[in-house]
Amino acid sequence: MLVLFLYSFFENGLGSSSVAYCSCSAFDSHSLSVFILEKIWASCICFSDSFLAPVSGEMKILAEALILVFLCIFLGSEHRICHAFSSNYNARTKCLIEPEAAQDGGGTIDNPDFTHGMDGWTVYGQGAMKEDISRNGNRFTVAYNRTQSLDSISQKVQLRRGLIYSFSAWIQINKGSERVAVVFKIPRTELIIGGRVLARKGCWSLLKGGIFANFTSHAGILFESKNTATEIWVDSVSLQSFTLEQWRAQQEKKIDKERKSKVRFKVTYGNGTAMDSAAVSLEQTRSEFPFGCGMNFHIIDSKDYQNWFASRFKYTTFTNQMKWYSNEPKQGQENYTVADTMVKFAQQNGISIRGHNILWDDPKYQPEWVKNLTSDELRKAAEKRVDSVVSRYSGELIAWDVINENLHFSFFEDKLGKEASSKYFKRAYELDPGTTMFLNEFSTIEYSNDEDVDPISYMKKLDEILSYPGNQGILAGIGLEGHFGVGQPNLAYMRSVLDILSSTGLPIWLTEVDVVKEPNQAEYLEQILREVYCHHAVQGIIMFAGPATAGFNATTLVDKDFKNTASGDVVDKLIDEWRTKPTETKSDGEGCFEMSLFHGYHLNLKLSGAFPVFVWSEWQAKCCKSTENNGIAIFQRHMICLARPQKDNYEGGILVNPDFRRGIEGWTVFGNGAMREGVSKEGNMFIVAYNRSQPSDSISQKVQIQQTNLYSFSAWVQISEGSETVDAMFKTTHGEWIRGGSVIAKNGCWSLLKGGMAAHLSGPVEIFFVRHAGVLEVRKSKVRFQVAYANGTALSGAAVSIKQTRSGFPFGCGMNHNILTSNAYQKWFASRFKHTTFTNEMKWYSTENERGHENYTIADAMLSFAKKNGIAVRGHNILWDNPKMQPQWVKNLSPRELRIAATRRTDSVVRRYSGKLIAWDVMNENMHFSFYEDKLGRTASSEYYLRAYQLDPRTKMFLNEYNTIEYSKEILASPVNYVKKIKEILSYPGIKGILLGIGVQGHFSSGPPNLVYMRSALDILGSTGLPIWLTEVDVQKGPNQAQYLESILREGYSHPAVQGIIIFAGPEVAGFSATTLTDKDFKNTPSGNVVDKLIAEWKTRTLKVIADGKGFAEASLFKGDYNLIVEHPATNLLTRLRFKDAPPKKKNSPFPLYPLWNLKVAKHEDSTWIILWVKMWRLDEAKGHCREENKKLVRKKFEDRGHSFE
Repeated sequence: MLVLFLYSFFENGLGSSSVAYCSCSAFDSHSLSVFILEKIWASCICFSDSFLAPVSGEMKILAEALILVFLCIFLGSEHRICHAFSSNYNARTKCLIEPEAAQDGGGTIDNPDFTHGMDGWTVYGQGAMKEDISRNGNRFTVAYNRTQSLDSISQKVQLRRGLIYSFSAWIQINKGSERVAVVFKIPRTELIIGGRVLARKGCWSLLKGGIFANFTSHAGILFESKNTATEIWVDSVSLQSFTLEQWRAQQEKKIDKERKSKVRFKVTYGNGTAMDSAAVSLEQTRSEFPFGCGMNFHIIDSKDYQNWFASRFKYTTFTNQMKWYSNEPKQGQENYTVADTMVKFAQQNGISIRGHNILWDDPKYQPEWVKNLTSDELRKAAEKRVDSVVSRYSGELIAWDVINENLHFSFFEDKLGKEASSKYFKRAYELDPGTTMFLNEFSTIEYSNDEDVDPISYMKKLDEILSYPGNQGILAGIGLEGHFGVGQPNLAYMRSVLDILSSTGLPIWLTEVDVVKEPNQAEYLEQILREVYCHHAVQGIIMFAGPATAGFNATTLVDKDFKNTASGDVVDKLIDEWRTKPTETKSDGEGCFEMSLFHGYHLNLKLSGAFPVFVWSEWQAKCCKSTENNGIAIFQRHMICLARPQKDNYEGGILVNPDFRRGIEGWTVFGNGAMREGVSKEGNMFIVAYNRSQPSDSISQKVQIQQTNLYSFSAWVQISEGSETVDAMFKTTHGEWIRGGSVIAKNGCWSLLKGGMAAHLSGPVEIFFVRHAGVLEVRKSKVRFQVAYANGTALSGAAVSIKQTRSGFPFGCGMNHNILTSNAYQKWFASRFKHTTFTNEMKWYSTENERGHENYTIADAMLSFAKKNGIAVRGHNILWDNPKMQPQWVKNLSPRELRIAATRRTDSVVRRYSGKLIAWDVMNENMHFSFYEDKLGRTASSEYYLRAYQLDPRTKMFLNEYNTIEYSKEILASPVNYVKKIKEILSYPGIKGILLGIGVQGHFSSGPPNLVYMRSALDILGSTGLPIWLTEVDVQKGPNQAQYLESILREGYSHPAVQGIIIFAGPEVAGFSATTLTDKDFKNTPSGNVVDKLIAEWKTRTLKVIADGKGFAEASLFKGDYNLIVEHPATNLLTRLRFKDAPPKKKNSPFPLYPLWNLKVAKHEDSTWIILWVKMWRLDEAKGHCREENKKLVRKKFEDRGHSFE
């Protein structure tokens, strides 16, 4: 039962005036959304003490400590940045009707905005210049009658050695669109390009760039357009000089703004009183920003290299080991041994990997056998390569460099057509949709003179790829290699390039940073790393550097003895500098303390002091995880439970009847169940949701929201028993569920649930509540026995021993053909699991590898083993919608031939195993793929569900999909789309009555699982009322694999809609390489220990309870089968029974109670009814207690009630 009172849903419009220093931004691959917190909280400095009202009645002064954390510590997402840009970081790609004023007042430029006509400006080359004035009175200069590309206006400036010059100007042309560059003409030196812009007719574009002066000389500033027929219009010119020290100071300021946040904490007692002089120590455990290093094959055999790398870096790119020429040096002979070994090392040490690369467009770097292939041969070979490498590492990497350096080179385009790159991006995306796909190029930020890869060319190529049909959903990224040559890097030009590329809204990574050997290498490396780290759009850096022993000759970080070089010292210094140091401080008189923290995943916080009864354990700060909650920021953890709820915030805001003074007006039931009014002893009115069968069954109200507005939400919540998490949810018209806050609600007092949402759309949303029961409530029941003689007389003092013989929850494991030949595998499996899925042996390509030659030998033998050992089997699968996973002979069948073959396959496998299995995965992964729909029509899946149902009507038919619970950005198989697919199948003619089930595979990466998203996904799927199974759970190898596996299994097991879990894991000798439970000697791995621990934990241990004076005994039992022994020493009574603890078959219809000879079953107060199915009972005949009359009596009482005794 869920009790709620005093709602508030308050709307805040977003406007620039409301931006405070506590603003935070959520940055994803396609957009930049700013969440404004100011209007939710009255102050960004400290929570108001009035927020924590005193608890009524007596309380110990030091009963509870509460830390309220606000502002934004951006934790756990590489996409989070602060909303603040200095003028030097504004790169406008939009064209403005009027130009903005010159930056820095023009700096060293004379007459920068032409308010004094053309003073200070001359003509360079041929042509002419003139003044012009816009309709709004803005003055600018026009270069016209041009005959050479450099014919333009010019101004001489004095450059000083060692200074950085930042340049900007607003440019327009008189027709079309053309590149315009700023050029610095130095006497006796080549022309130096300072930056470019794509200028247009009719509006002004910002040209940004700069130059580093390694000389002292005057220089002419010119403008270049290769189309001499165009006029170049110029306005608001600026050239500002900086010393290296000034530039460094600006970098530090940007780092403080972009990579750190000011956080203010308040420490209070439970009654809200500030805790003065509380000693606080804080430590960062992991940096958010990916700063990594390249790795090569030498790491496999070098412990020194392994230790050096793992102690510093958590991100890497393999320099060559994933490239085509490394994996397939001879045609048809693929070898991933080295790459696999490196992946294993990385995962074991928690190191994330960028995939480098799928294909390389440079003709020199193809495998030798590829270079002379015909176009058709190349197309087939390249497609095979893409499928091979991407499928092999799908879900294991954080990025793919898809077509390497395809602005400089065009090997595949020249042979396969200009859309070749776009097609391979599409294919990689189809195979690994959750991974970011990068362009990867050199010279984009390193050199200003390379027009092929300047920001304009880069963005044009990017647009070409993303506009290709089918590529709109790609998670795209910008990869800039960063191979720097001799000499001072042009930091101003670098910054301008990053500014321009950041306008795409895509993540930028520096992917291969190195600096050639020279006396100033370490100094230049530090400048480059600081410049990119301080830029808001850069979301990761990988250096192509390392130990001398591993062959890193350009940028060597350690010598052969693993002692740092000067460049190595720079890297270690920055790793240390870019993380929060362990800090100790004390709260002030108001209980507040403030820190400036680098963004990171966890901040371990310890609180201590000279308090007589106060003990504080380690606490992990997690705040403002907006990307993890679909745009929701949960701002506080309120731990006070009040006897009376407080007045609603903002008088309810936009909610109707927020305090229920008008009964239930404005409120409806969400899902099943019912609602009623309630009144406390003090006259307080509230509403109660009861008779709930799903976690989301509650009350609801629809409200209208406006896109970009921020909504603050609050409600006081109580539950009828125990304590459980209650979430506020918002359901959109698209079926999306957005979590808007949570609280641990309790029985007997009111808890404040606070949160909100940032609206990403306009329209109605439905507010409702989800109560998440704990494991004990979901999987256990209270059972009360009464031991009595047949005449009903209670037998006090009887001992009831209870032993569970089989779990009621199906927790099983995948099984493969290796079990048929391994006694050790058989014993290991049968001693643990009673449910299984064959990983491949029932699939079509396993049972009919050649057309017309069916072979079920292996599947039959495995089924025989399972039956012999009491193991229930899920049928996996009838058909698979993935084109790659068809038998080879099926792939090229005509539609008519395919229909006949697929129908024959369905009939064959389902008839063979009809009635022998507990489930069928009918059409595997038919939301990600559509092999049958594409060939047979859009109802193909539904047709085969109908056919399977007709052949095996009593077996559950499952959809089975991946990424539904694993990946929050999933689109194709999102929970909402999954529900749509269910409705589509159930609406197909003739399918009514099918026992349908929801299969979610659960293939998790090596990173932390998003349990919040997983729970919300299960909530949405659970709202269908259909049984959910986690069908193929595994976790990729990594240092925290066992921990993450346990978290996932516990989350699934605790959800009431989940009715079974199968893990796709097992012994090493059986080839389970992702999640291995035992080694080759069948000794547990850490993941194996987790599984064994949970099997034991989720089972009632043998226990004995003593009947009281009325013959009653009580126990809390997991669902399952039990042996029960009733003994009484005084009467020599010994009774053995078996029963099943299971929920009632029908809601609100408890099973009748039977006076079963000397055992009665009673309903315990406040518990659900328990059915005790009598399977077998007998007495010790030697004692004379087994009488046939008793058996007849029991049989008669069953049959009198219309039930079969058997």
